[in-house]
Amino acid sequence: AVAGVLQRKLILDKKSCGLLGNSKCSFAVKVWQVGEGYLVFFIGERLKSTVTMNLITEGLLDDFQPELFQNETDDTPQTVDIIERNSDVTYANVQVLDITMGIESVVVNVRGTTAKTWITTQGGDDYFFVSSEANQDQNNSAEIDVLEGFLDYLESDLRIIAGGGRHRLLMSDKLSNISKGVDYVGPAVLNNSSLTNISKDLGGIYFTADGGNWFAGVNLWLGEGSDKLDVNSIPFSGGNRTTTSVHGGAGEDTMMIMLNDIDHQGDVVFIANGQADKDVLNASLSSLPVILFG
Repeated sequence: AVAGVLQRKLILDKKSCGLLGNSKCSFAVKVWQVGEGYLVFFIGERLKSTVTMNLITEGLLDDFQPELFQNETDDTPQTVDIIERNSDVTYANVQVLDITMGIESVVVNVRGTTAKTWITTQGGDDYFFVSSEANQDQNNSAEIDVLEGFLDYLESDLRIIAGGGRHRLLMSDKLSNISKGVDYVGPAVLNNSSLTNISKDLGGIYFTADGGNWFAGVNLWLGEGSDKLDVNSIPFSGGNRTTTSVHGGAGEDTMMIMLNDIDHQGDVVFIANGQADKDVLNASLSSLPVILFG
C-alpha cells in the first residue's frame, strides 16, 4: 500500500516514461517494512529525476527519531555514490541464467553455477575468472598470477561468449582435494573452446571470442588430487601470440598433450607445469612444440 501511494505521487501519468515520454512506466518504488519502520528505495524511471521526499511526523509518537539516509534522487555527489554502487542479484530455482554485460571492458567472476549459465560480453577487453575464490576487479585483473579456489561449485555448464577485444581467462581447481578427470567418463579434456569431463557431477566450461581473441592468456590450475587431463587443442588467432598454460599442483597428475601444428595457425604457446609430486607429462603425440616443466 505504501509503495502504491508513493508510485502514484511520483508518476502522475503512468504512460509518461521512456525516451519519448509515452511509454508505460516501470514501478519506481520499493518499500520494505522493517519492524515498525519502512525502507523506501527509488529505482528505475525516477532514479535521477530530482525527487524529494518530505516526511511529516506530527502524527507519530513523541519519541520518534527519523533516520533519513538520503532523501533526494538528484545528481549531488552523495547521491551519485549511492546510485553507482554495484548491487547483487540473488536467484533460486532457475534452470537457465543468461547474462549480457555492457559495452565497456568488464571483469567477470564466476564462483559456481546451479543453472545452465550464459555470460555474453561486448566490445571491451574482458577478464574472466572461474573459481570458488574468484574476486577480481578492474584494479588487479590484469596482474594476478595465481587464481586460488576450486571448481567444485560448478554444478551446471558455464558458457562464456566474449565479444571483440583482447580477453583473459583463468580457471582454477587449485585448492580442491577431489581428483578431476578420473570418472568413468574419462580424463578431463581441454580444447580451444572448452574444458569438459571435469567430473560426472560437474558442468563444463565453454568459451569463445566472437570477433575477439585470447591474447591475454588462458590459464588452468589443477587441484591437489591426482588429476587426468587430455589437451587436444588450444586457442589461437592470427596476429599476436596466444599463450595457454596448465599447472598441475599437488598429486600425481597425468597430462596427455596432443596438439597438431596444422590445426594451430598463428603464434601459439602451450606450457604445462607438473609442479609437485610424480607427474606424467606426455607430449609424444604432439607435433606442435610445447614447453614442459616437471
